[in-house]
Amino acid sequence: MKLPFQIEFPYLILAIAAIIIIITAATILSSDESDDTTPPELSIDQKIYVTNGNENITINVTFSDNVKVTVAKIFYKKVTDQEFKSASIINGTYTLYIPYDDGIDWEFYVLVNDAAGNGPVVSDTYSIIVSDHNNDNNTNETYQRFVFVEECSSVTCSNCPDVANSLHELSDEGLKFYYVTLIDDSNSDTQTEAEKRINQYNVDGYPTVLIDGGYYAYRGRKDENVYETAIRASLEREVPDIEVFLDAQNSTTGVTINVKITNNQSTSYSGSLKVYLAEIKSTTLQDIDGNPYSHAFLEFAINQDISIAPKSNITKTKSFDVDDPENLVIYAVVFSNEKHEKYYDEDNKEYPFNAYYVDGCAGTQVIQGGNTPPSVAIITPAPGAIYTRGKERELKIFNFSYHPSKPIVFGKMIFTFEASDDETSIQKVELYLDDTLVKNFTTTPYEYAYKNDKLFQWKHTIKVIAYDSEGKTASAQRDFIAITWIN
Repeated sequence: MKLPFQIEFPYLILAIAAIIIIITAATILSSDESDDTTPPELSIDQKIYVTNGNENITINVTFSDNVKVTVAKIFYKKVTDQEFKSASIINGTYTLYIPYDDGIDWEFYVLVNDAAGNGPVVSDTYSIIVSDHNNDNNTNETYQRFVFVEECSSVTCSNCPDVANSLHELSDEGLKFYYVTLIDDSNSDTQTEAEKRINQYNVDGYPTVLIDGGYYAYRGRKDENVYETAIRASLEREVPDIEVFLDAQNSTTGVTINVKITNNQSTSYSGSLKVYLAEIKSTTLQDIDGNPYSHAFLEFAINQDISIAPKSNITKTKSFDVDDPENLVIYAVVFSNEKHEKYYDEDNKEYPFNAYYVDGCAGTQVIQGGNTPPSVAIITPAPGAIYTRGKERELKIFNFSYHPSKPIVFGKMIFTFEASDDETSIQKVELYLDDTLVKNFTTTPYEYAYKNDKLFQWKHTIKVIAYDSEGKTASAQRDFIAITWIN
């Protein structure tokens, strides 16, 4: 049969190839959809948002499917509205403008589906909380400049309690600064977040105090007036025109913090934001005198670089669980990204470190005036002490007193402990020896007659846990060496 038109051979080959590709692709797509029986997966990075209103909230969603997600929508509304509005979130991000509107909260959920229709998969409904502008703890208050102080301490440091007392007294006197205690814990087998922060400052001895990120830095114990003068001078120094506001809200699902940083300058601002979580009264760490540390650093809730356009602001929100919100204090601190090469001994140019000055900070307690946990301390065996027949002895080597890193006990002795609570009463104190409960105390005195009965085991750990009448706890732990052959 003769065709009504002529097709040159090369074009005929291309036409046939194109037909084959189209048929094959259609077959594959059809096969994929018919074989797809797995619903897509969906997760939302942040479950609760907190805002003052009049700003954008960015909602990030992660979803996946073994073939392809073809539908992704976000549904949102004010809690007072009847109907949800919707928009596509197929690219994984949606920016929602939240007006103030007299503090009305918002809510949203996300729906996804795949080409085979194995969904829809629908998320839970999450909240966008609009802070009450009439709340005294709200972040919309007038910003005040505070200085931020980091005290580097060690559980075996003899001079550290004096420095801690100086900072605590200055704080009680109303001097405008916040402080945290970064604690080097000799009982910790792994490096803690506090120890990592200490290393960033290249600290090689305790106590060390860093004021406003190292604008002033002091190695060793100083008089209280030295710290006061440095804090007052730091309050007066010139800093970028940024403001930091911090709000914390507690609920049955955990604590949510909201940090708002405003750049009032006509130029962009770049730096880093660190949000410190600290215990008002440490439940696990005591200084060498047996007192619980104040404002003991736990971890960073947020630790990231930030960039803010001129005459604008950014908001960072984080939700987390915490055992005792009444004992939690939070500091949001913005550090400059400009590095300053400093020395702890400026006169002799010794003990160098890198300083990044503080440009702004804010602090808050999750629950103002809450009930803090009890205090508990191991009195004997004391850190660095040596005991024979229950008596503390002094060991001198070439006229120098020797203090071991762990207390050493020769023979029998009486271990003693203390426990107290400011708000409630102590219900009981548990004593553990090498993780075994050996005694329960319900009344004072808290004493235990000890003798090592393990001839070939010298290293031991003693731990006490105090419980108050509300069920809150605090613990103290100490490693020691016990020698058995002296009775």
